[in-house]
Amino acid sequence: MTLERPMFPPRADSVDSFPLQPAIGQPESQTLTGDSPSPFEDVDLALLRFVRYLIRIGLTLEEARVVIAGEVERFRTGATNRPRRVLVGTRWLTV
Repeated sequence: MTLERPMFPPRADSVDSFPLQPAIGQPESQTLTGDSPSPFEDVDLALLRFVRYLIRIGLTLEEARVVIAGEVERFRTGATNRPRRVLVGTRWLTV
């Protein structure tokens, strides 16, 4: 009596060999999950999107500039008043 091994699909060479797929519930037409910028890159792109949103809701460029300047100042004062904290493992550490 001969035992036969079940047929397994071949292993992928690397993670890069898998095609990028949309996230669950994400329409095909949107950016693929793997193409999304990381939170630390493309800050200028996020700022540009914010400006476009402000203009879309009816603000002029000057009004958008005032809103952005206020937000930048709010973040700047918050950054100088509070120590920076980083999540390491499951603990927040002050840097």
